[in-house]
Amino acid sequence: MGGVINIITKQPTNKTAGFGELNFGTFGTQRYTARVHTPLIKDKLYVGASVMFDARDGFYINVFNNSKFDVHNSFTGNYFVKYVASPKSSATFNLKHYNRQNSGTFTLAPYDIAKVDSAKFKVNCNAVAKAHDNTLNASTTLNYFGEK
Repeated sequence: MGGVINIITKQPTNKTAGFGELNFGTFGTQRYTARVHTPLIKDKLYVGASVMFDARDGFYINVFNNSKFDVHNSFTGNYFVKYVASPKSSATFNLKHYNRQNSGTFTLAPYDIAKVDSAKFKVNCNAVAKAHDNTLNASTTLNYFGEK
């Protein structure tokens, strides 16, 4: 309580690097992730991007219209440009976004305790909510390290 958490991410280097990953699972789960970072000017200017797409068919069936109830997908990105002016000073511009769509977002359904097993993962709704989260943020960080 009252402390500070300082997370220092991996810094870019003069070597171009990246990775990609594909994941698949039950309920139509899919996740695609990629990252790349590269120098534009050796020891001075770096750029990078990380992206992720995530989707799922849903756990629940809406027995009202026999459709999937809680289908979701999201796309997330993190992009940066870093300029190193000297060994003691640098500037970083960072842009992040999170876009998520979820249909049938609230799967709270009252169950008769005696029928829990037969009603598991089923809802009966004639009106379905949809949620859209679209978040975008940007930051600029200026660093200067003094003698001590």
